[in-house]
Amino acid sequence: MTLTQIEVFCAVAELSSMTLAADRMNMTQPGVSRMIADLEQEFDIQLFIREKKSIHITPQGKTCYEKALKVLKEVEILRANFSSTRQMREISIGCSSGLGPYVLKQATILFHKKYPSCQLHITEEHPAKIMDGILNGIYNVGFIQQKLTDVNIDSVKIGDDKIVMVAGFDYQLKSEQDVYTIDDIAQESLIFIKKGSSIRHLIDSYAESQFVNLKPEWNCNSGEHALKLVEEGFGVSLLSNKTVNDSIQRGIIRELNTDFSITREYYAIWRKVCFLSAEEKYLIELVKDIGMKYTWENTPVYS
Repeated sequence: MTLTQIEVFCAVAELSSMTLAADRMNMTQPGVSRMIADLEQEFDIQLFIREKKSIHITPQGKTCYEKALKVLKEVEILRANFSSTRQMREISIGCSSGLGPYVLKQATILFHKKYPSCQLHITEEHPAKIMDGILNGIYNVGFIQQKLTDVNIDSVKIGDDKIVMVAGFDYQLKSEQDVYTIDDIAQESLIFIKKGSSIRHLIDSYAESQFVNLKPEWNCNSGEHALKLVEEGFGVSLLSNKTVNDSIQRGIIRELNTDFSITREYYAIWRKVCFLSAEEKYLIELVKDIGMKYTWENTPVYS
Protein backbone atom coordinates (compact mmCIF):
# COMPACT_ATOMS: atom_id res chain seq x y z
CA MET A 1 0.00 0.00 0.00
CA THR A 2 1.28 3.48 -0.93
CA LEU A 3 0.22 6.99 0.10
CA THR A 4 -1.01 7.62 -3.44
CA GLN A 5 -3.24 4.55 -3.23
CA ILE A 6 -4.72 5.86 0.02
CA GLU A 7 -5.36 9.29 -1.52
CA VAL A 8 -6.99 7.70 -4.57
CA PHE A 9 -9.14 5.45 -2.39
CA CYS A 10 -10.35 8.46 -0.35
CA ALA A 11 -11.12 10.42 -3.50
CA VAL A 12 -13.26 7.59 -4.89
CA ALA A 13 -15.03 7.19 -1.53
CA GLU A 14 -15.81 10.91 -1.33
CA LEU A 15 -16.92 11.37 -4.93
CA SER A 16 -18.53 7.94 -5.55
CA SER A 17 -16.96 8.02 -9.00
CA MET A 18 -13.77 6.67 -10.54
CA THR A 19 -13.93 9.36 -13.23
CA LEU A 20 -14.31 12.29 -10.83
CA ALA A 21 -11.60 10.84 -8.59
CA ALA A 22 -9.30 10.62 -11.62
CA ASP A 23 -9.95 14.31 -12.37
CA ARG A 24 -9.18 15.30 -8.77
CA MET A 25 -5.98 13.23 -8.69
CA ASN A 26 -4.90 14.25 -12.21
CA MET A 27 -4.90 10.62 -13.31
CA THR A 28 -6.67 8.50 -15.89
CA GLN A 29 -9.83 6.61 -14.97
CA PRO A 30 -8.24 3.21 -15.76
CA GLY A 31 -5.31 4.16 -13.50
CA VAL A 32 -7.66 4.89 -10.60
CA SER A 33 -9.60 1.69 -11.20
CA ARG A 34 -6.39 -0.33 -11.25
CA MET A 35 -5.20 1.17 -7.94
CA ILE A 36 -8.50 0.31 -6.24
CA ALA A 37 -8.35 -3.22 -7.66
CA ASP A 38 -4.77 -3.60 -6.41
CA LEU A 39 -5.81 -2.56 -2.90
CA GLU A 40 -8.71 -5.01 -2.90
CA GLN A 41 -6.46 -7.82 -4.10
CA GLU A 42 -3.65 -7.00 -1.63
CA PHE A 43 -5.96 -7.11 1.39
CA ASP A 44 -8.57 -9.54 0.04
CA ILE A 45 -11.41 -7.09 0.66
CA GLN A 46 -14.16 -5.50 -1.43
CA LEU A 47 -14.04 -1.74 -1.02
CA PHE A 48 -16.72 -0.76 -3.56
CA ILE A 49 -19.76 -2.25 -5.23
CA ARG A 50 -19.49 -1.47 -8.94
CA GLU A 51 -22.69 -1.13 -10.94
CA LYS A 52 -23.18 -0.14 -14.55
CA LYS A 53 -23.55 3.58 -13.94
CA SER A 54 -22.64 4.00 -10.29
CA ILE A 55 -20.29 2.91 -7.54
CA HIS A 56 -21.05 2.46 -3.83
CA ILE A 57 -18.71 2.00 -0.91
CA THR A 58 -19.12 -1.22 1.10
CA PRO A 59 -19.36 -1.31 4.92
CA GLN A 60 -15.78 -2.60 5.01
CA GLY A 61 -14.77 0.16 2.63
CA LYS A 62 -16.40 2.79 4.84
CA THR A 63 -14.42 1.57 7.85
CA CYS A 64 -11.20 1.70 5.83
CA TYR A 65 -12.09 5.19 4.61
CA GLU A 66 -12.48 6.52 8.16
CA LYS A 67 -9.08 5.08 9.07
CA ALA A 68 -7.52 6.40 5.85
CA LEU A 69 -8.70 9.94 6.66
CA LYS A 70 -6.75 9.81 9.91
CA VAL A 71 -3.65 8.65 8.04
CA LEU A 72 -3.91 11.52 5.55
CA LYS A 73 -4.47 14.00 8.37
CA GLU A 74 -1.25 12.84 10.03
CA VAL A 75 0.58 13.10 6.71
CA GLU A 76 -0.63 16.69 6.27
CA ILE A 77 0.57 17.54 9.77
CA LEU A 78 3.94 15.96 9.03
CA ARG A 79 4.23 17.91 5.77
CA ALA A 80 3.35 21.12 7.59
CA ASN A 81 6.03 20.42 10.20
CA PHE A 82 8.61 19.87 7.47
CA SER A 83 7.68 23.21 5.89
CA SER A 84 6.71 25.19 8.97
CA THR A 85 8.68 28.24 7.83
CA ARG A 86 7.09 28.31 4.36
CA GLN A 87 4.55 31.08 3.88
CA MET A 88 1.44 30.67 1.76
CA ARG A 89 1.38 32.87 -1.33
CA GLU A 90 -2.40 32.78 -1.74
CA ILE A 91 -5.58 31.49 -0.13
CA SER A 92 -8.72 30.70 -2.10
CA ILE A 93 -11.91 31.44 -0.15
CA GLY A 94 -15.56 30.59 -0.77
CA CYS A 95 -17.92 32.93 1.07
CA SER A 96 -21.70 33.25 1.44
CA SER A 97 -22.97 36.61 0.23
CA GLY A 98 -24.28 37.45 3.71
CA LEU A 99 -20.71 37.33 5.07
CA GLY A 100 -18.54 38.82 2.35
CA PRO A 101 -19.57 42.50 2.46
CA TYR A 102 -19.39 42.65 6.25
CA VAL A 103 -17.22 40.49 8.47
CA LEU A 104 -14.82 39.19 5.80
CA LYS A 105 -14.21 42.68 4.44
CA GLN A 106 -12.99 43.78 7.85
CA ALA A 107 -10.95 40.61 8.36
CA THR A 108 -9.02 41.08 5.11
CA ILE A 109 -7.83 44.51 6.24
CA LEU A 110 -6.28 43.04 9.38
CA PHE A 111 -4.99 39.98 7.55
CA HIS A 112 -3.01 41.98 5.00
CA LYS A 113 -1.35 43.97 7.75
CA LYS A 114 0.20 40.77 9.10
CA TYR A 115 0.60 38.84 5.82
CA PRO A 116 1.01 41.49 3.08
CA SER A 117 2.50 39.03 0.58
CA CYS A 118 -0.33 36.47 0.86
CA GLN A 119 -3.10 37.10 -1.66
CA LEU A 120 -6.72 36.33 -0.76
CA HIS A 121 -9.01 35.24 -3.61
CA ILE A 122 -12.63 35.53 -2.42
CA THR A 123 -15.64 34.19 -4.33
CA GLU A 124 -19.21 34.69 -3.15
CA GLU A 125 -21.14 31.45 -3.71
CA HIS A 126 -24.13 29.43 -2.55
CA PRO A 127 -23.22 27.33 0.54
CA ALA A 128 -23.65 24.04 -1.37
CA LYS A 129 -21.15 25.16 -4.02
CA ILE A 130 -18.73 26.28 -1.34
CA MET A 131 -18.89 22.85 0.31
CA ASP A 132 -18.27 21.16 -3.05
CA GLY A 133 -15.39 23.55 -3.66
CA ILE A 134 -13.84 22.65 -0.29
CA LEU A 135 -14.10 18.92 -1.01
CA ASN A 136 -12.76 19.30 -4.55
CA GLY A 137 -9.82 21.47 -3.58
CA ILE A 138 -11.11 24.67 -5.21
CA TYR A 139 -11.24 26.56 -1.91
CA ASN A 140 -8.82 26.37 1.01
CA VAL A 141 -11.37 27.81 3.44
CA GLY A 142 -15.10 28.53 3.29
CA PHE A 143 -17.41 30.80 5.30
CA ILE A 144 -21.05 29.75 5.23
CA GLN A 145 -24.37 30.30 7.02
CA GLN A 146 -25.25 26.79 8.09
CA LYS A 147 -23.94 23.99 10.28
CA LEU A 148 -22.49 20.91 8.58
CA THR A 149 -22.60 17.22 9.32
CA ASP A 150 -20.31 16.13 6.47
CA VAL A 151 -17.63 13.83 7.92
CA ASN A 152 -15.13 15.13 5.36
CA ILE A 153 -15.32 18.75 6.52
CA ASP A 154 -14.13 20.39 9.74
CA SER A 155 -15.82 23.56 10.98
CA VAL A 156 -15.84 26.18 13.73
CA LYS A 157 -18.62 28.60 14.63
CA ILE A 158 -17.72 32.21 13.84
CA GLY A 159 -20.94 34.03 14.72
CA ASP A 160 -24.72 34.12 14.62
CA ASP A 161 -27.59 36.48 14.00
CA LYS A 162 -31.36 36.77 14.47
CA ILE A 163 -33.97 37.15 11.75
CA VAL A 164 -36.29 40.09 12.45
CA MET A 165 -39.43 41.59 10.88
CA VAL A 166 -39.02 45.12 9.50
CA ALA A 167 -41.19 47.65 7.65
CA GLY A 168 -40.70 51.15 6.27
CA PHE A 169 -42.57 54.05 7.86
CA ASP A 170 -44.35 54.76 4.56
CA TYR A 171 -45.74 51.23 4.32
CA GLN A 172 -49.34 50.81 5.51
CA LEU A 173 -49.61 47.54 7.43
CA LYS A 174 -52.76 45.51 6.88
CA SER A 175 -53.24 45.46 10.65
CA GLU A 176 -51.33 47.09 13.49
CA GLN A 177 -50.35 44.45 16.05
CA ASP A 178 -48.27 44.52 19.20
CA VAL A 179 -46.92 41.12 18.24
CA TYR A 180 -47.10 39.53 14.78
CA THR A 181 -47.57 35.83 14.05
CA ILE A 182 -46.31 34.17 10.88
CA ASP A 183 -49.93 34.09 9.71
CA ASP A 184 -50.17 37.88 10.20
CA ILE A 185 -46.99 38.32 8.17
CA ALA A 186 -48.40 36.22 5.33
CA GLN A 187 -51.15 38.84 4.80
CA GLU A 188 -48.64 41.63 4.13
CA SER A 189 -46.79 42.63 0.97
CA LEU A 190 -43.69 40.48 1.42
CA ILE A 191 -40.15 41.20 0.29
CA PHE A 192 -37.89 38.17 0.72
CA ILE A 193 -34.49 36.99 -0.37
CA LYS A 194 -35.07 34.39 -3.09
CA LYS A 195 -35.23 30.65 -2.50
CA GLY A 196 -31.88 28.90 -2.19
CA SER A 197 -30.53 31.28 0.45
CA SER A 198 -30.02 30.09 4.01
CA ILE A 199 -32.27 32.81 5.46
CA ARG A 200 -35.13 31.95 3.09
CA HIS A 201 -34.81 28.27 3.95
CA LEU A 202 -35.18 29.01 7.66
CA ILE A 203 -38.20 31.27 7.09
CA ASP A 204 -39.96 28.83 4.78
CA SER A 205 -39.26 25.91 7.11
CA TYR A 206 -40.82 27.72 10.05
CA ALA A 207 -43.85 28.82 7.99
CA GLU A 208 -44.41 25.26 6.76
CA SER A 209 -44.26 23.99 10.35
CA GLN A 210 -47.12 26.38 11.12
CA PHE A 211 -49.03 25.39 7.94
CA VAL A 212 -48.67 28.91 6.54
CA ASN A 213 -48.02 29.59 2.86
CA LEU A 214 -45.83 32.64 2.22
CA LYS A 215 -46.14 34.30 -1.20
CA PRO A 216 -43.66 37.17 -1.55
CA GLU A 217 -44.30 39.96 -4.03
CA TRP A 218 -40.55 40.46 -4.34
CA ASN A 219 -37.88 37.73 -4.43
CA CYS A 220 -34.55 39.54 -4.20
CA ASN A 221 -31.01 38.39 -4.92
CA SER A 222 -29.64 39.90 -1.71
CA GLY A 223 -30.57 41.21 1.70
CA GLU A 224 -29.33 44.65 0.67
CA HIS A 225 -31.84 44.82 -2.19
CA ALA A 226 -34.66 43.62 0.06
CA LEU A 227 -33.71 46.23 2.66
CA LYS A 228 -33.75 48.98 0.05
CA LEU A 229 -37.29 48.04 -1.00
CA VAL A 230 -38.40 48.01 2.64
CA GLU A 231 -36.88 51.46 3.16
CA GLU A 232 -38.83 52.73 0.14
CA GLY A 233 -42.11 51.42 1.55
CA PHE A 234 -42.84 48.51 -0.78
CA GLY A 235 -43.61 46.02 2.00
CA VAL A 236 -42.30 44.12 5.00
CA SER A 237 -39.45 41.65 5.20
CA LEU A 238 -37.75 39.15 7.47
CA LEU A 239 -34.03 39.92 7.41
CA SER A 240 -30.89 39.47 9.48
CA ASN A 241 -30.68 41.93 12.36
CA LYS A 242 -27.11 42.56 11.22
CA THR A 243 -28.40 43.71 7.83
CA VAL A 244 -31.07 46.06 9.18
CA ASN A 245 -29.56 47.41 12.45
CA ASP A 246 -28.07 50.53 10.89
CA SER A 247 -31.32 51.46 9.11
CA ILE A 248 -33.30 50.95 12.34
CA GLN A 249 -30.87 53.08 14.33
CA ARG A 250 -31.08 55.88 11.76
CA GLY A 251 -34.89 55.81 11.88
CA ILE A 252 -35.36 54.76 8.27
CA ILE A 253 -37.30 51.58 9.08
CA ARG A 254 -38.85 50.02 12.18
CA GLU A 255 -38.58 46.58 13.73
CA LEU A 256 -41.85 44.79 14.52
CA ASN A 257 -42.27 42.24 17.31
CA THR A 258 -43.02 38.62 16.41
CA ASP A 259 -44.17 35.67 18.51
CA PHE A 260 -41.39 33.46 17.09
CA SER A 261 -37.61 33.54 16.99
CA ILE A 262 -35.42 32.37 14.10
CA THR A 263 -31.64 32.40 14.47
CA ARG A 264 -28.88 31.56 12.04
CA GLU A 265 -25.31 30.42 12.70
CA TYR A 266 -22.15 31.08 10.71
CA TYR A 267 -19.23 28.68 10.27
CA ALA A 268 -15.74 28.56 8.87
CA ILE A 269 -15.13 25.26 7.07
CA TRP A 270 -12.17 23.40 5.57
CA ARG A 271 -11.43 19.91 4.27
CA LYS A 272 -10.76 17.55 7.15
CA VAL A 273 -7.64 15.96 5.65
CA CYS A 274 -5.98 19.35 5.18
CA PHE A 275 -3.76 20.84 7.88
CA LEU A 276 -4.45 24.56 8.26
CA SER A 277 -1.51 26.86 7.66
CA ALA A 278 -0.64 29.71 10.01
CA GLU A 279 -2.18 32.14 7.53
CA GLU A 280 -5.43 30.18 7.27
CA LYS A 281 -5.69 29.86 11.06
CA TYR A 282 -5.12 33.58 11.48
CA LEU A 283 -7.80 34.45 8.92
CA ILE A 284 -10.35 32.17 10.61
CA GLU A 285 -9.54 33.64 14.02
CA LEU A 286 -9.99 37.17 12.65
CA VAL A 287 -13.37 36.31 11.16
CA LYS A 288 -14.43 34.58 14.37
CA ASP A 289 -13.36 37.51 16.53
CA ILE A 290 -15.25 40.04 14.41
CA GLY A 291 -18.27 37.78 13.96
CA MET A 292 -18.65 37.03 17.65
CA LYS A 293 -18.01 40.48 19.07
CA TYR A 294 -19.40 43.03 16.66
CA THR A 295 -22.45 44.03 14.66
CA TRP A 296 -20.88 43.37 11.30
CA GLU A 297 -22.18 46.37 9.34
CA ASN A 298 -20.87 48.73 12.05
CA THR A 299 -17.57 47.01 12.75
CA PRO A 300 -14.81 49.64 12.78
CA VAL A 301 -11.85 49.30 10.46
CA TYR A 302 -8.91 48.40 12.68
CA SER A 303 -5.76 50.45 12.42
